[in-house]
Amino acid sequence: MQKISILRLSHKMFDSVENIRRSVDIIKRHFDSQESLIIIVPYIRKFYESLKESISSFYNISQESEFNQLYRPTENISSRILKFALLSKGIYTIEFDQNLIQIPKRKLFTEPTIPDFYREFIEKNIQRGTVLLVSGLSVIDEKGQIDRILGGTDRVTPILFAKLLGQSKVLYYREDLLFFTSNREYVSKARLIRELDYDEAANILSLNTSSFDLDDLMLAKEWGIEIEFRSFYEPEKYTLISGGKMKKSIVKSIIGDPNKAKVSIHQLQDRPGVAARIFSPLVENGINIFDISNIVTIDGLSDLSFTVLRDDAKRAYIITEKFAKECGASSVEYDDNIAVVSVIGSGLYKAPDVAFKIFSVLAKNRININYINANDIKISVAISRDYLELALRILHETFELDKNE
Repeated sequence: MQKISILRLSHKMFDSVENIRRSVDIIKRHFDSQESLIIIVPYIRKFYESLKESISSFYNISQESEFNQLYRPTENISSRILKFALLSKGIYTIEFDQNLIQIPKRKLFTEPTIPDFYREFIEKNIQRGTVLLVSGLSVIDEKGQIDRILGGTDRVTPILFAKLLGQSKVLYYREDLLFFTSNREYVSKARLIRELDYDEAANILSLNTSSFDLDDLMLAKEWGIEIEFRSFYEPEKYTLISGGKMKKSIVKSIIGDPNKAKVSIHQLQDRPGVAARIFSPLVENGINIFDISNIVTIDGLSDLSFTVLRDDAKRAYIITEKFAKECGASSVEYDDNIAVVSVIGSGLYKAPDVAFKIFSVLAKNRININYINANDIKISVAISRDYLELALRILHETFELDKNE
């Protein structure tokens, strides 16, 4: 199949007529560049009045009966609005909902395929220069019956669609850019990162409040599909996520998280089953556990620490204290005045001096570290929240992230 540009639009792009116009301008730029386009649109249902107001901004509806012919309540509102907005620019579109594209259940998220009839239909329209708006897929069982429906960008991701059509790259247009060398609210010199590999991106995303689904990123890595994140406010700016060879700098980003708390268990019996006994009640109560550190002393006891969201700190402490005491721990405490600083880069495991630099520069500035956790791509330290901005600034300078790539 020919090369296709697959664009994913966020929900935010449909919350006002102004943002819809931005969406149209972005699509038109791709269209004018002679690109074959598939647009994945969010599945949204608004009230009748909102729909009519939005469509009327792009399409002259003279009679109420004419509007009723254009819209059926079961259809995706965002797809319908975008269709008329593009038509006003002379761009012909076809809307795809769950009845037009079907994939076999047994192939979903492994080696997804679509029946030849649907593939030929897509190819024929792409060759005609038609823009395809996709708002849903249906999953069919072994008998060809609809098993379940995937609607909009919540489930029909461009990653899945790229795999279905043999494409190697997708574009996400969002209201926010996700990948910077540090927190922009603390570090004025933080820069947009132009290239990351999948694991670096996953570690950065896990530290912020982005709505992006990490499962999409892992599927993209598994299938070798590049992702380009762009802002619809500044579409010329982007970050490319891929697994290919790129210019390597050991440290790519330094992210600070002021919304964590640390729970510490002291002199815990180091024996099988104790960790499960400690963490199971937390998971059962819906408390997310992040960094875990375990230090075993010479007498066979251990000091176990972990981080949770600050809002969960008190509840996590109460639950942990009960079960830790049952396991023989001497004491349990929590600290909700910490911040976690994470240094991220795929080359960390090859550069032991990175950890030394982190500890040295923090010590030089009298910033105490009370918690350390590390893997091949990330080194995280917990410090007092009062020193978060200072720590981010000096580490950003130490690793020269304020310099242009």
